[in-house]
Order: sequence, then C-alpha cells, then structure tokens
Amino acid sequence: MRRSWRQIVTGGVGLIVAVAMAGVLVGMQGYDPVEALTALAGGALGGTGAISTTLRNGSILVLTGLGASIAFASGAINLGGPGQLLFGAMSATLVGISVDLPAIVMIPLLLVVAAVAGAGLSGFAGWLRVRFGMTEFISTLMLNLIVEQALLWVVNRPLKEEGASFPQTVPIAETGELGRIGGISTAVIVMALVFAITYVIYQRSLVGYEWRITGKNSLFARIGGVEVEANFMRIMYHSGALAGLAGGILVMANTHRFTQGIGANYAWDGVMVAVVAASGLIATVFYGLFFAALQTGGVGMEVVSAVPSELTQVLQATIVMLVVAAREVFVIVLRRRDARSQLRATLDGAPT
Repeated sequence: MRRSWRQIVTGGVGLIVAVAMAGVLVGMQGYDPVEALTALAGGALGGTGAISTTLRNGSILVLTGLGASIAFASGAINLGGPGQLLFGAMSATLVGISVDLPAIVMIPLLLVVAAVAGAGLSGFAGWLRVRFGMTEFISTLMLNLIVEQALLWVVNRPLKEEGASFPQTVPIAETGELGRIGGISTAVIVMALVFAITYVIYQRSLVGYEWRITGKNSLFARIGGVEVEANFMRIMYHSGALAGLAGGILVMANTHRFTQGIGANYAWDGVMVAVVAASGLIATVFYGLFFAALQTGGVGMEVVSAVPSELTQVLQATIVMLVVAAREVFVIVLRRRDARSQLRATLDGAPT
C-alpha cells in the first residue's frame, strides 16, 4: 500500500512538472502553449476515432510494457521485446494468410500463435542462460537484430505482395481481423483480459510469489526452496508471450498484414513504460495508455497548432526522467525520515 501511494505521488509530480515544461518549450518556440496542449488532448481523446486509436496503440504498449515489467521485477533482463513482437507479428501473419476459419476460431488461433512465437524466442534466450550461462541481456539484444534482419529479407523477397510498391505481405483473412465494438477497437478487450490473467498469476498465485521473491533476492529464494532456474524460464516464456501477443494484435487490429517497419518503437517504448512504472503492473497499464495518448495526440497537435509532433517524444523522455528522479528523491526523503524516527525512539527509550 505504501509503495502504491509512493508511486502515485511521484508519478503525479513528474507528470505535472513534465506538462509544465512542455508548455514552456512550446512557448519558447513561439507557439501558444494552451492551444498546443488543448490540441494534444483533443487529438488523443477528442472523439470516438481518436479514443479508439489511443486505446488500440495503448493496448500494444501495455502488453510490451507488461512483458518488460514482469521480467524486470522477477530478476530477468528481457530486452528482446522488439524481436519477440516482430516474430509474433510474422507468425500471426503466416497463419492468417494460410488458413481462413470462422472468426470465433481464427481470432483466438492467431492470438495464441503470436504469443507462442514470442514465448519461444524469449525462451530460447532463457535456455542459453540456463544451459550455457550466457546472460539474457546479451542474447535477447542479439536476437532482436537476427529476427529483424531475417524478417526484413522475408518481407522483401519470398512473402512480398506481388505488385506492391512497399515491402509487405498479402493481407490476412478478414476473419482474423480484430474489429470494433461501438467504434472502439476490440484490441483493448484482449489487452484487458491478458492483464487480468497476468495480474492473477503474478499477484495471487504461488508461482507469482516465487517470481517476486526471486526478483528481490534470488539467493534467499533458492535457500527457501524456490526452483530459480525453472522459474526463470517461466518468466522468460511469459514475458516473451506478452511481446509476441502485442505483435499479433498489431497485425490483427491495425495493418492486417506484415509490413516493413511494422514494429516501430512499440517494444522499446514498452521498456520505457516498465521503467517509469517501476515494474508495477497497474502503473504499467496507466503509463502505457498515457504514452499512447501522447503519441496519438501529437499528430492532432501538429495538424491543429502546427507544433511539431516530435515534441511528444521530448515530453515522453522528460516524464521518464522526472518520474524516476522524483521516485529516487522520495525514497531518500522517506529513509531519512524513518532514520530520524528510529533515532528519536532510541534516545527516548534510553535510560537517563
């Protein structure tokens, strides 16, 4: 409870200061800060279409952020989100263009395929550590490059759509597309269900408890009987599955095919979300949606007020730095307060 309260305070302070700084930056460039920030909010939340886009992009950021948060909080360093997202996206695309089943079967099938692909790639990096002692920090990073270049060749050569001027595959079957309900992308429903499952596993199950303990002190966990290596593999599988699932949703709800550059910065932004959320699951959802709103609103801001949308990237980076800095300062202040309280209690109880 205390940790959640601390995250709310530090996050709130960081957001307020970051938005104020954004207003100052806009003003220094000769634009109207109020008009720009109003346009930013309108571009993200001004109408059903904008809200749907924000939630759709936010779903991808939340899933990649959850994958990173689960890994970081459990003592694993999975930086392979970009490769796992791309591998999940391509796997879903391959199945989506190979079969055409009823939507009630097709949609779950593509989601599972994407998740399994991401889990498999992440699990391979985990196996390299367990079997050969290779740190997952390096293996996940290198696998990103391998997967990216391999899929770049695939989409430019054997799977390139005939007659297309841009490297892309043919579209998946329509029954595999994630549509909208009431104008809102159903991707948010998938994200909500996956978050609920992840939350229950991590916060309410024995294996989740073991993950949390391992992340805090692996030696203590090992002495306490926790199977550290086995749990490490489970963590890598779960983390990779979330990133792969994000790639599947990216294809099914957005492009409906695999295209060159489809991954954009979603996975790296997910790492940023995990960092600013301090690997808290609920905080990851909040920041994932918030950063998606910034990115979506940045386009509208540029159209309405002529302020470059790149400002949103500056704002994101500023928020990360300020929230993390505020969190560290807050921890120092609390520790000093607790130390003074303990010292006072010791002195008051000392014999005269």
